[in-house]
Amino acid sequence: MALIDLQNISKVYQMGDDPKNTFKALDDVNLKIEKGEYVAIIGPSGSGKSTLLQILGLLDPPSSGSYKIHNIETTKLSDNELTTIRSQKIGFIFQMFNLLSRISAKENTMLPMIYQRGKVDGARADAILGQLGLDQHTGHTPSQLSGGQQQRVAIARALVNNPEIIFADEPTGNLPQAQAIEIVSELERLHQEEGMTLVIITHSNDLAGRADRVVRIVDCKITEDRRQNNTQPPDLKAEQLHLTTSSPFNPKLWLQTFKMALQTMFRNKVRTFLTMLGIIIGVFSVVSMLAIGEGAKKSVEHELRRLGSSLFRVKSVWPKIKGASTQKRTITYINEGDLAALQKLISTSSKVKNISAIREGKGTLTFEGYSYSSKIAGVSPSHRDMRGNVPSHGRFFDETENKNQARVIVLGQTVYKQLFKDEQNPIGKVVKLNNKNYRVIGLLPPKGTSWGGDVDDVVYIPEQTALKRLFGKQNYGHFFIQAAGDQTLDGAIEEVSQVLRQRHKIGKDMENDFQIKNYGEIKNTVDKISGTMIKLISIVALISLIVGGIGIMNIMLVSVTERTREIGIRKAIGAKSRDILNQFLIESVLIGLCGGAIGVILAYITGTILENIMLWEIEFKPYGIIVAFLFSVFTGVFFGLYPAQKAAKLSPIKALRYE
Repeated sequence: MALIDLQNISKVYQMGDDPKNTFKALDDVNLKIEKGEYVAIIGPSGSGKSTLLQILGLLDPPSSGSYKIHNIETTKLSDNELTTIRSQKIGFIFQMFNLLSRISAKENTMLPMIYQRGKVDGARADAILGQLGLDQHTGHTPSQLSGGQQQRVAIARALVNNPEIIFADEPTGNLPQAQAIEIVSELERLHQEEGMTLVIITHSNDLAGRADRVVRIVDCKITEDRRQNNTQPPDLKAEQLHLTTSSPFNPKLWLQTFKMALQTMFRNKVRTFLTMLGIIIGVFSVVSMLAIGEGAKKSVEHELRRLGSSLFRVKSVWPKIKGASTQKRTITYINEGDLAALQKLISTSSKVKNISAIREGKGTLTFEGYSYSSKIAGVSPSHRDMRGNVPSHGRFFDETENKNQARVIVLGQTVYKQLFKDEQNPIGKVVKLNNKNYRVIGLLPPKGTSWGGDVDDVVYIPEQTALKRLFGKQNYGHFFIQAAGDQTLDGAIEEVSQVLRQRHKIGKDMENDFQIKNYGEIKNTVDKISGTMIKLISIVALISLIVGGIGIMNIMLVSVTERTREIGIRKAIGAKSRDILNQFLIESVLIGLCGGAIGVILAYITGTILENIMLWEIEFKPYGIIVAFLFSVFTGVFFGLYPAQKAAKLSPIKALRYE
């Protein structure tokens, strides 16, 4: 039984798009090659030599006929099964060397090992390169090697998996005479010592004369098949061929594929970074906005906890007019009479606990040559407990000071730092407020910022002092009212509303001239607003991720085009379609994953800056980071799949011919 058996093999190529415009490269070829033979195939250019060798090497299928290797009909095998035979039994030496330009001689040599076993044997690669005189050049890239050295690397790559057959396409065609003799002698030594079947394509009659058998092709047909030098075919029995394909879940192969993908990314750093830029922006936007939104919600919740969940605010508003446009309506601003009525309500109601009247304005404070303009808040003494304004130094004013319109003042931290530059104790000191003397009796602890701005940029005075002495007004800005508890909040709001409607003489069908704001409603409103903003930003981030994904697809498609010849080389030396698909897919996933990681890091850096310099409340949630990473990986998979499939479907011979 012959090792290789070709019966009536023909190869027809279609020229252009017209199916009738064809070119016949081989015509009814019959050829048998025994195990251990040394065969030279010669003929003029265009006779079909290289086409025959490509069919023998399972790189190109015949158009018709039968091709058996180890008595297995190859024309009926799948692409993966053909690749398995190439990987296990065939070593191919190309005329143009076909080395991968950006990896070393040793790495080029070890490539077939990766695709056959999923692991590499560096010692064997070193040994073969040493036998070929390249022990000093294992770390050099092809551009650092001479033509003869590159051809030796190609031979080492063909031999590394102990192939049974070596196909060499014009192995000396691009070499000087001296190097050509060395290369041929090396191949002949391997043939004799290892018992390999050696098939060489050549134009050289001198090289053909060294072979045991010469097959001549002219005009796409075998015209001569003769033995020379009285040689007989060796009596060697071909080993049984088992088409056992490797598992798609070979962890060693996946690890090597991962390493190759990383190498490709690092060799094109700038392009890789520009490709992942869209992913970076999208992930940065998602993580940052979620963190800012969570921080805002946390800030509001903190503020509401400080205020108390049972607190609500009453302020004057202009009522809506119902009925005819000529209907006139007046407004009664909340005033001292309202305050007195509500204080009376506290003593009779079990639902209302406390009240603080507020009158706010602006004022200028001065002390020992320093001036500062701040918010002035005239408040009731109960404001201290209702709003948590307990001084860290000194005390808050009491009801007696309020009734007597005392000129006493409690400073916020920002105002204190602006007036007392030497950080002296302000208690007992006299500051001027709008050119009037006020005695400092308390200093509030620092509270930071809130949605309303700097909470510490304020001073408190008794509300009667504010109304009668400072602002000269009879109306309040608003009331803070505290219910007895969360359960009595709605009842307290109803009772306060009835008292004010009665005092303001508001009819049954008339709108209120005051507004009651429940702080629980404020929280719900803020949650809705922040939720809407997060959705909006998420949409923008999604668009950014899609744009980034399209960028990945474009670059990977360009990469497939640029690396078409590389794909052909990898397939020729044993890479299956799924190996090529996995490599390109891993590259696109890594781009998405690295872009996601950079986006998260930038979000953390930006969040830290905003938190420490701008004093924003920022809170990163694990779910936001996880979602961002998953989406970046999904983007890499989704947009990298098509280019990867396109690369995997390339025919090895068409890819090798690509210019």
